[in-house]
Amino acid sequence: VSGGITIYTGTTSRGNSGHFSVYTGQATKGKGGSILLYVGEGDSSVGGDVIVQAGKTTDLYTGGYIDITSGYSYPTTSGYISFTTPNAGASGVSGHISLSTGTTSAGSSGMINISSGESTDGHGGDVKMIVGKGDSGDGGNVILGAGQTTARRQVGGFVKISAGLGSSTDKSDGGNGGFVNISG
Repeated sequence: VSGGITIYTGTTSRGNSGHFSVYTGQATKGKGGSILLYVGEGDSSVGGDVIVQAGKTTDLYTGGYIDITSGYSYPTTSGYISFTTPNAGASGVSGHISLSTGTTSAGSSGMINISSGESTDGHGGDVKMIVGKGDSGDGGNVILGAGQTTARRQVGGFVKISAGLGSSTDKSDGGNGGFVNISG
């Protein structure tokens, strides 16, 4: 095999260990440089992994967090973030994308929040869940299930679907609320 490269900061017996920073410089009359992280191609076994993991702690504090933020643009549009698996090859299926929170032994498990931002002089962004089209077998499913509880005298979670509120204070026409369309 080719040689490995390991970059890390040293351990410490008191206080924080060292930081590790990778960044490109600021540009004038040009764009800032990109940071690329690629795994090489192989022709035997599975592809190599990219693993990003925040720090653990044994103290009574939360673990480290992972923050992925696209670039800001002062005059126009901020950058987008894309999580995509490639198309399948001649056989097999395309890869899965899994978004989940961990289990807990005391207290509630973590929340998953998917929302679009508020807008001025425009409408809020759409939130879409669409199953791709197929040409063999049944169509793919969309499953929404509220939480189960095994606690005594408690109720399971509920599913709430509500259309948008038309909340204009205009006296001539304040607008109307949106509608919910469920069809089979």
